[in-house]
Amino acid sequence: MQDLFSVGTRIFIQYADRRGVIKNYRTHIYHRTEEFLVLLAPAERGLLVPIRPKTSLLARHIEGKNAYISELEVTDEYPYDPALVSTTLPECFETTGNRQFFRVNTDLDYQAGRVQGTITNLSGSGMLVCVPAQTYSPSQKVEIQMKLPDSPAFPVQGRVVRIEPGHPDDQVAIMFTRVRDGWQDHIIHYVFRRQGQLIRSQ
Repeated sequence: MQDLFSVGTRIFIQYADRRGVIKNYRTHIYHRTEEFLVLLAPAERGLLVPIRPKTSLLARHIEGKNAYISELEVTDEYPYDPALVSTTLPECFETTGNRQFFRVNTDLDYQAGRVQGTITNLSGSGMLVCVPAQTYSPSQKVEIQMKLPDSPAFPVQGRVVRIEPGHPDDQVAIMFTRVRDGWQDHIIHYVFRRQGQLIRSQ
């Protein structure tokens, strides 16, 4: 853990602001003690981005082909020069492949027309679904009615990019081809919260 989150390490942080909008920034570890980390406060268009104490962050450090993800909590902010924020130390890590979006295991209902199944893995760019065998063919376009906890159903267009045949169900990877920005934020926000739940449960 010391090597992964040591002084000078560049990390990506993700959090939900007060309006629930997912924010992503790149920063680095400025200082480290036995009790907390100190990060360089992120900036956007030359302006300091305020991150209030008790804000939950997902911190991601990429090393080789892996991304190491841990949940942190902001403990204080220091508007000095340079501006800094302190956080709790990472307690455990989730390791994923190096993808643009976080990806988490889920158990959500899948609905696309008359096809029903289960979403077993989800990210902001696609999903892995379990559906009856021979439902889909490679490159097939699908119109999905996406339903997340605490949100109404919304449309998502996708394309089948991989099929793992099985019996009685196939595992089908679907890449999103069209999602309204607002709805994609809902997906990413759900993945963000789900990732935090999984890390805390370890």
